[in-house]
Amino acid sequence: MTAGAFAADVTVPHNFSAGETISASKFNDNFTTIENALAHGTWVSLTLNAQWGSYNTLNAVTEYYEPEYRIDGLGFVHMRGVVQSTASGNIIATLPVGFRPFRTLALVAFTSDTSKAMYIYPDGQIEVLNTSGGRIISFDGVSFEAEQ
Repeated sequence: MTAGAFAADVTVPHNFSAGETISASKFNDNFTTIENALAHGTWVSLTLNAQWGSYNTLNAVTEYYEPEYRIDGLGFVHMRGVVQSTASGNIIATLPVGFRPFRTLALVAFTSDTSKAMYIYPDGQIEVLNTSGGRIISFDGVSFEAEQ
């Protein structure tokens, strides 16, 4: 993983009892630990299959996010960006281990002219059904809990 620990893995360095006088440094250590655990990871470029490309690259524009993903400190994967098919092919990309859903996700992908069923499988494959060359798909707003 490239981000902080899952929430269940976070252990604060200092425990306090009711009525106990505590130092500011120990109090701040706890907040720093939690803040670091909740931090978003770095955006990672999504490696696309041969039949797909970045919309920005294929159309010489910069108005959309590049296809990317990251994981936050709570273990949720976030995706963004717009892709375009250059030929027929349903599998857009495969997410790496640690960034995959535990179960198959059935989503609605909004395309350039309609909506399509999009699936993200536990093996990491991202599939949009019935695609043809020129189809545009957005990942903006796609989020899910990663396998643990």
